[in-house]
Amino acid sequence: MESQIAIKCPSCHSEKFFKDGLRVLSDGCKAQRFLCRSCGFRFSNGQVLNVENTNVKDSQICAILQDKAKNLEPSTEIKTVAGVKESSLLEYAWKLKKRGLGDNTITVRCSVLAGLIGKGADLKNPESVETVLAVEPEYNDKEKPSKKYIAVCSYKSYCKTLKIFWEPIKTNYQPKEAFIATPDELKLYVNAAGHRLGTYLLATHDTGARRGEVCHIKWSDLNTANCTISINQPEKGSRPRTIKVPEATIARIQSLNRKYQPYIFCPHPKTYTDQFKNLRLKICRENPGEADRLSLIHIHTFRYGFAHRLIKQLRPQKEVQQKLGHKSSNSTDKYTNTVVFNDLDWETARASTVEEAEKLASQGYTKYDEIGGVHLYRRIKA
Repeated sequence: MESQIAIKCPSCHSEKFFKDGLRVLSDGCKAQRFLCRSCGFRFSNGQVLNVENTNVKDSQICAILQDKAKNLEPSTEIKTVAGVKESSLLEYAWKLKKRGLGDNTITVRCSVLAGLIGKGADLKNPESVETVLAVEPEYNDKEKPSKKYIAVCSYKSYCKTLKIFWEPIKTNYQPKEAFIATPDELKLYVNAAGHRLGTYLLATHDTGARRGEVCHIKWSDLNTANCTISINQPEKGSRPRTIKVPEATIARIQSLNRKYQPYIFCPHPKTYTDQFKNLRLKICRENPGEADRLSLIHIHTFRYGFAHRLIKQLRPQKEVQQKLGHKSSNSTDKYTNTVVFNDLDWETARASTVEEAEKLASQGYTKYDEIGGVHLYRRIKA
């Protein structure tokens, strides 16, 4: 590392980094590429180097996992981080790719493992990895126990894939309950965003789809007659599904130009993730009194809000599971735990005849008790 170069990571502003190969510019010149030791972000500082006839290859995992990886042998040594030549990391990434894991999952795991290498761990030696996890402060921060947990999970996957025996160490980590934003808070984000980003958030809000699933909705998945949107490219092994949405949502989607044919939105989720981060900063600045809550909202919060609405409407769990695309009810349970009911949430009504019962049912009421021949109905307040 050259201390005289004032370099900061554009993502987390850390000054700790590794040299990570060279980037070839459009004019044929080469610029130094860096890997942030804190967040794993790769970047170039724009400094053009006078390098001729170099054989150093760009070690970016994302590039390896694309077309170039098909032509590399598992035994080929490549430059990774801190000058370490590590072929097993490429072998691990390519095996995950062949097994059908998503590019984002592979990139995150490889970034975590690269961080362990940067701390001096030998991935082929579990004892070395355990030592790093035990002594490095960033893996023992009680305020952020998830960092060690993610590192253990990533290395566990690495050992399982490459058939290395390792008994995973225990971590004191319990995931927090999901943050549930109010309808007004979600609406604030939709209204404050630009037309395309706002439409993207509205589609996420009304379908409960993941960010990548929304990005891969095609124009052919839109049914204007029935006001439905089909999720035909689900993520994380979920099931395809069709969700009915408000007519206004369909109309707003149709107002978009078709620059991303055959997709409605840009098929790269990171595009909207970056735009959403900028939007969140803007909203928090404009609403300082509510910034603590508004800063906790991210794109996946819209999916939690969708599930929360279904559960509070007393929809059967099977229906909630189907609309979220979950194959297992265990995945749906974590959404159920966030719902808290109280007496103020309900409005009640009575029915003593079949006609009255049918009328209440058509208005969204659900029967919950019967006393002395009188049927008691209730529904969530609008």
